[in-house]
Amino acid sequence: MPVKPPPRLVDRQGYRARIAASGAQGFTALVEHQDAIALIFLDLRMPEMDGFGFRSLQLESPELAFIPTVVMTGQEVSGEELAQLRPAA
Repeated sequence: MPVKPPPRLVDRQGYRARIAASGAQGFTALVEHQDAIALIFLDLRMPEMDGFGFRSLQLESPELAFIPTVVMTGQEVSGEELAQLRPAA
């Protein structure tokens, strides 16, 4: 009998998560579903396009730049890298 994974926090709050395997796939999904996306969890270290590239494209687009983005990484981020992300907080 397969084990059903526990519900994710976003599911329990009534939201549906979209998951991408790479930054490029994530950005494509963001463009295609921008009206349905209220929050982005962004890993800086991803294949094809890293989080810095994703965030740069996001910020270049007025339609996407306003979507709140939580940036995550397991590695240290330099001051220069942090500035590239243009954090609001």
